[in-house]
Amino acid sequence: MKKIHVDSSYIDYIAYNKDDELIEIKYLNGNLYYYYKIPKEVYEEIIYSDDIEKSSHEILIEDDKYEYEKIL
Repeated sequence: MKKIHVDSSYIDYIAYNKDDELIEIKYLNGNLYYYYKIPKEVYEEIIYSDDIEKSSHEILIEDDKYEYEKIL
């Protein structure tokens, strides 16, 4: 997975595995989360948004449509 480092006060990087439809997000506090069954279009909506931090939170957490797991 290619890691995209984010200019954010909250997120270190975001990575996407298209084969598994998995988003990996590493937060600056050290937490690492996997978000499952994420279509490529949703990933692209997040990374191409003006505010990655806000869009990732709204889409992946607030919408409560996707499974996720805390890894670290």
